[in-house]
Amino acid sequence: MNTALARLAGSGLLATAGFAQDPVALAPAFESYVAHIAAAEGAMARGATGEVWRWLDAVPAADRGFEWRLLAAEAEQSLAAWPVYAAGATSLAVSPDGAVTAVGTVDGNVLLFDTAALIGTASAPVPRRTIAAHQHMIYCLSFDGDGKRLATSSADRGATIWDVATGGSLAKFGNHTYPVGSIRFAPDGRRVCSSSYQRPKGGEIRIWDAASGAELAVLQSGYAPMTCSHWSPDGQRIVGASWDQHLHVFDLVKPDQPVTVRLGSEAAYRAAQASALSPDGALVAVACKDDQVHLFEAFTGRPVRDFVGHTRIVEGVAFSPDGTLVASVSADTTVRLWQVATGAQVATLRGHRGQVRGVAFTPDGTRLLTASADGTVRVWDVAGARQANRRLPLAKTGYGVAERPDGGVLALGDAEGALHLLSPDDGRVVETLAADDGWVNTVLWRQAAGGGWQLLAAGNQLLQLWDLAGKTRRTFATADAPAPKHGCGGGMDGAARSPDGARIVAVSRDNKARAWDAASGAMLWQIDFPRQPLRVAFTPDGGTLGICGLAGAALHDPATGAQRVALTGHRGGVKALQFTPDGKEVFTLGDDGWLRMWNTVDGVAVAAVRAHDGSGAAAALSPDGARLATCGEDDRLVLWHVATRAPVWSRDLKDGYCLSWSADGRRLWVLPLGKELLGFDTVPVRARVPVRAR
Repeated sequence: MNTALARLAGSGLLATAGFAQDPVALAPAFESYVAHIAAAEGAMARGATGEVWRWLDAVPAADRGFEWRLLAAEAEQSLAAWPVYAAGATSLAVSPDGAVTAVGTVDGNVLLFDTAALIGTASAPVPRRTIAAHQHMIYCLSFDGDGKRLATSSADRGATIWDVATGGSLAKFGNHTYPVGSIRFAPDGRRVCSSSYQRPKGGEIRIWDAASGAELAVLQSGYAPMTCSHWSPDGQRIVGASWDQHLHVFDLVKPDQPVTVRLGSEAAYRAAQASALSPDGALVAVACKDDQVHLFEAFTGRPVRDFVGHTRIVEGVAFSPDGTLVASVSADTTVRLWQVATGAQVATLRGHRGQVRGVAFTPDGTRLLTASADGTVRVWDVAGARQANRRLPLAKTGYGVAERPDGGVLALGDAEGALHLLSPDDGRVVETLAADDGWVNTVLWRQAAGGGWQLLAAGNQLLQLWDLAGKTRRTFATADAPAPKHGCGGGMDGAARSPDGARIVAVSRDNKARAWDAASGAMLWQIDFPRQPLRVAFTPDGGTLGICGLAGAALHDPATGAQRVALTGHRGGVKALQFTPDGKEVFTLGDDGWLRMWNTVDGVAVAAVRAHDGSGAAAALSPDGARLATCGEDDRLVLWHVATRAPVWSRDLKDGYCLSWSADGRRLWVLPLGKELLGFDTVPVRARVPVRAR
């Protein structure tokens, strides 16, 4: 269980959701559902994707809510998952022209697929050929430069070259006395090198004539098995990595004088499992038993940087064709993408339910293929890797976000007064509508009568209504507001538009709430508060207006602003206010950390529960009213089951500030006080990114 879930369980909220009135006993089926979700979330935090699915699969279909769909989407982020070999797959390679993908198996077979069949069809691919290559596990697969020959190495101490077209054996290399970790063609295709171990001499790399199978040289270094090796682009040097935790660089002019460089510190066992050479031959990435990938200058041995994030042994690694990304696969079942230039992790991709060992990019760099002990080959969209995780980078800290109801674009107000339209896929700025001073912290969409979109935005300087069809902007202000900024009392922290679109209400830092006619811009009323109001909302029928802030919360008459009933019970200010879809009840979240529910007719308290340790920060009710999302200063994001007012799911969230649901309720957008936007998306990646044929 992750930290947030441990706090959720430890606080007793699940067992004793302290209802103010009419305590509701939680049904056993609901408690079972919450327990399954918590267990799946804990397995997700550990990277145990197979365990995640065991918990999720045990939940009856009728009980699967937003959080179940969210975890399911996070646990399967591949475009396609093909069950190619039930016993398990151990290695994978794609031919240089991208036409053929070879998959090695745990019992020594090699399956040859048309790559297009793996990445571009909706039906299970069938291997074009199966080669009974070895007696034991395939460790390495390597194509020659034109893709006509395939070299294989195995735990059976053998290495062989095969004709891809016929499946026939072309050459065998049989002098190894230990499993052969890797085999690679030289750039000219006339030689191959294989890495292994020879007692009592230690790690070795053998060089062979690719046509005859004759042994040409033996390179010795270290005292443990050499697990991987690569040729330099000119064919004059070979770099290998070993279980003795060293990188070994051989100059073939003086092969008995290798350069050795330690893979890392003495603290961790950094035995090499696999390696990859960058397309230009300048860098080598080494996957190690210390759960990391270490990057070196390939033929000097100078350390460059480490890629840190896996939680178990890294089993395989590959460079993208342009050399800008490294993909790594691990016993933790995840696939991770890293930026070569910075070492930053681009994405963590989940889907495999067992150890992952094989990994390769397609030659065009758009797809990544992986092979796993779970018996599947999975296909991943490289460009959509960030989309899979929905951690979208922002140029500036965002203060307000809302997805357009059709899902086509996000509106974002930032900390410096800009109002942007963003791509929901990657956070790219599609258009900047305004770049004013101050900040924009409220953005609200509405479809106009003619079918176009309108966008209401509020912040430090302006209350602005955009007609996006004509790119026109109307501003709303007090009669004495100076042009051109038209500020309202030092800035607005909240705004709302009536369901019929006729009225706009904003609350501002001069302790006032104001209402305007949306069509004419005329001010309709203004009311005062003893302390600053923070948020405002209409009931779905527009008949009641809720306002909350440092002075508490109350329900008002939207026609006049007059207070109808105060919602008393919070100790301190109230940070958020949300009406249920039927308008009969309203949730408030306070500085005291309590979540309270009230009857909107008479303001009578319906229920109360301690939601956060410390102050609450934000709340958002899903469009169907089934889930309420809250975040607080305890750095937790919590989803509540509205019918029972009980917590369902929790996750760590540092400095959560703004919560916003998509109109279809399939995504929850979260803005923390940092330069990123988080999207908790229940839509599977396969539905977001179309699988395209090559």
